[in-house]
Amino acid sequence: EWKRIGAHLVNLKKKNRVAFLLDNLSLAGLRQFPLETTGDHSYNAVMRWLADALYRRNIEFDMVSSGERNFSAYDFLVVPALYAASDDLLGALDRYVAEGGHLIATFRTGFADEQLKIRHDVQPHLLCRCLGIHYDQFTYPKNVRITTADGRSALAHDWMELVTCDTATSLAHYDHPFWGSYAAVTENAYQKGSALYLGTFFDDKLLESLLVSYLTRHGYDGLSEDTPQFPLIVKRGTNDFGKNLCYYFNYSDEPRTVTHTGNAGTDLLTDTPVAAGA
Repeated sequence: EWKRIGAHLVNLKKKNRVAFLLDNLSLAGLRQFPLETTGDHSYNAVMRWLADALYRRNIEFDMVSSGERNFSAYDFLVVPALYAASDDLLGALDRYVAEGGHLIATFRTGFADEQLKIRHDVQPHLLCRCLGIHYDQFTYPKNVRITTADGRSALAHDWMELVTCDTATSLAHYDHPFWGSYAAVTENAYQKGSALYLGTFFDDKLLESLLVSYLTRHGYDGLSEDTPQFPLIVKRGTNDFGKNLCYYFNYSDEPRTVTHTGNAGTDLLTDTPVAAGA
């Protein structure tokens, strides 16, 4: 069964659908009010931080416009730095989670309205209940680390929000003598769905770990340490003849071995059969 969501035709029977919400207004807004070191590239830096992490773990995703209001076709919606957003859009994100979606949002989300006027109420605007947090202080981190509950650590950079958990659970806090009581990464259960919030920028390795853990806990199938990851990239698609294709890319300078997890098929380069699990 297929359904048109805005300009996108999506297969409702396909599981594990992940989408990125992309917003040109927020891109423009963060050029005017950038992160500490990324300047004009602030929005794209946050978007690529998340997108590259999923790419390295072979988690495929769609990209949808912030002009959409119905995200129900997707199990997971990733929202990078939605700096400028209308109440209508933020309300749609709240409903998405309430109805069973899983939201991954970052710092600088809900910060300004669609005219780039800074919101004067508690941040993040209209998403406090959904995310289960609030904050009214932020700064540029200097020699500040974040630490997870199981002791993993990473250096914060470019922006940090001093997040207070209301109903959310803190997954990582700031390792700092004055800011140690504030959360850096949180997760919240909200009605039928959940929300992960990243309150600061940190390194790729920890980000990957947190994203994979969150996705797995909320039903994303097939993620484990044995699952292919960069430099082995797996892509799947359907050609004009309705045939399912699986592409294996090796972006290293050495031969690699990978287990074929799809259906039995044929190696198109050698015309030899490939069994599932080979």
